[in-house]
Amino acid sequence: MDTDFTVQSEKMIQAEKKRLNDQMLKDLQIAERDLKIEKSKNQNKERIHRMRRTNELVESLQAEAGVQMAQRLANNEGEYSELLKNLLVQGLIKLIEPKVTLRCR
Repeated sequence: MDTDFTVQSEKMIQAEKKRLNDQMLKDLQIAERDLKIEKSKNQNKERIHRMRRTNELVESLQAEAGVQMAQRLANNEGEYSELLKNLLVQGLIKLIEPKVTLRCR
């Protein structure tokens, strides 16, 4: 009778140990997954922040270049004509067409 009780209690103890071990492994996997998700979120936030900062810099450079170009071209009409000609040539080259007709209004 005493050995049956001991055997039965050992079985219960082993089953409970296994259950606790399985639960601990499951909790550990969940914690690792959550940690990876948090790390990914932080990396994404940083990436978005860098992209916004870069975009702001590009926009400010573009605005500054536009102002400087407007000032420069307003003072020199010959330079403006040369710029237009060069921009048209560059655009036409990118079209890669053997023949292009250009109409001005």
